[in-house]
Amino acid sequence: MNYKRFALAGALSLLLAPGPAARAQEASTTVCPADTGAALVNPDMGWTMHFYSNMSIHWWPRVELAENRGLIQRINLRLGYRLQLRRLSWPREVPLGKPFRVTSVWANAGVAPCYPGGFVTLTLKDDQAGIGSVLADEQFNVRDLVPGPPEAAPARTNDCRFTIGRFAPVTKPGQYALFVSVGLRDGTPRIALPLADDDGQHRYRLGQITLREE
Repeated sequence: MNYKRFALAGALSLLLAPGPAARAQEASTTVCPADTGAALVNPDMGWTMHFYSNMSIHWWPRVELAENRGLIQRINLRLGYRLQLRRLSWPREVPLGKPFRVTSVWANAGVAPCYPGGFVTLTLKDDQAGIGSVLADEQFNVRDLVPGPPEAAPARTNDCRFTIGRFAPVTKPGQYALFVSVGLRDGTPRIALPLADDDGQHRYRLGQITLREE
């Protein structure tokens, strides 16, 4: 038996093994939230509905609704634009001041592009519902999503890197609730999404993330 070969292999495995920080980055959370099926009213929806979704009813509205409720509900889910978050992955634990990757998949299941545009933002809240960090991805504008039918809308995968705690305001280590939203470059939510757990400001809770000192 070649003991020197085994000793060398063991030493190499120790040298190449990921450290605690790398292992923390590898452990991730992935969510695939379902569309709630709620009808949404969003910025510039009237304009897009006029040009892309114009329809009129020549009958008593309540009678029409009672007789065609299922069809009208399906129409409501297609009017204008409808941004769907298909999947989002983030590390369960992140060292403060170090970059980490977030991957998300988005689609527009409406009939019109999202002309107002918007940027995907992650917001971290502490156990008192106070905002600890706001992370906006300015490289991805949802205006670029191509609309399509719900079952076949083209999906776009977006990878971005964020860093928490490198600049003011200081974010403390600990566990935070993670919310997703779409809106302005500064992270202000503007667009309602068909997701559950809305905080009342168009931010939607997806899970937890832990911040630790490096």
